[in-house]
Amino acid sequence: MLKTVAHAGQVLDLFTIEAPEWGPTAVAEVLGVSKSQAHELLVSLAGTGLLCRRMNGRYELGWRVASLHAILARTSTVKMAAQPALGVLAARHGATANLAVRDRGRVVYVDRRADRQASTIQTPAVGARLPGHGSAVGKQLLAACDEGELLSLLGEGRLQRFTPRTATSVDSLWPELLRVREDGIAVDRGETMGDLRCVAALLRDPKGDAVAALSISMPAQNWPRDHDQLAAGVLEAAAGIQGRMRAASGGRTVVGARG
Repeated sequence: MLKTVAHAGQVLDLFTIEAPEWGPTAVAEVLGVSKSQAHELLVSLAGTGLLCRRMNGRYELGWRVASLHAILARTSTVKMAAQPALGVLAARHGATANLAVRDRGRVVYVDRRADRQASTIQTPAVGARLPGHGSAVGKQLLAACDEGELLSLLGEGRLQRFTPRTATSVDSLWPELLRVREDGIAVDRGETMGDLRCVAALLRDPKGDAVAALSISMPAQNWPRDHDQLAAGVLEAAAGIQGRMRAASGGRTVVGARG
């Protein structure tokens, strides 16, 4: 049963903007299962509404995914707590403010606000799911893991290179994550997109668990030589969000929780 659930999750992971449709043959090849097993998984997921079968015999995401997303968006404590801060942060610094969470070794962007006066640049859209080792939000979320968990998430092989600045192994990434832990700030110096710069802070829930990361992003030409003011701004916003999460939990905290 657990193996079937794991395979179902792997099937859902296949659906992207670049590959929105999948059939049994392709699913079987990628997952390393028989075509009959792949067909059974697709039919079962379609039966739940998570997938929908097209006339050509391939499958696409079903509308139940949208309804689940709507519920999550309206009930996520961290997202609700962060919404006021995102707009303020973006306007104050003339930038784009982002909220991201970790999904295994990747990060998912769950909310963003862009200042109307900010220079336009392509940034990850809400819903984008990207490898975490290059971005500032990803470094924050990965830095919250111990070394063993990091290896299980990223593996010991070569990490994807996005730009010449991207760390391409856990060994080269680990010292940077230690600096993030010590400083409380993570910086993306063009490691995901060459012309984009970001600074991020970690968000912890009232129990002290890392639940999300908050960042400011802007084009490289607008990035100040001294980004201390941006770092202070994102840390201040993160503290406010964590305060709202504590308030939403009734002010309860856990003794020994990490601040």
